[in-house]
Amino acid sequence: MRAVDIVYTALIEAGVPEREVPRLERLVSTFVIGFAASEASDRFAPGTLDPRSRRGRLPEGELPGHNRLGQWLDLPVDLTAEFEADLNDIRRLIEAAARRASSP
Repeated sequence: MRAVDIVYTALIEAGVPEREVPRLERLVSTFVIGFAASEASDRFAPGTLDPRSRRGRLPEGELPGHNRLGQWLDLPVDLTAEFEADLNDIRRLIEAAARRASSP
């Protein structure tokens, strides 16, 4: 509860309307917990991010979304950069909520 309270306080001090604080805290916490769980379960371990090996196990056409995005899914992933980009997206959501609260 102390960790959640720290996030609550940070959001309040950032100017987020109190009614939006619980939702944004859940967003932040779920993001951090999800990323940590993925790390702990070795989802991001070397070799596990190779989508070609997993997609190749299924019959052709079984994963239409994956097939369409294949060229993007096959690119190397910089997880540190992705984590930072995701945090920046969350920061922008929080800043937008604070701006809405301060506008007339």
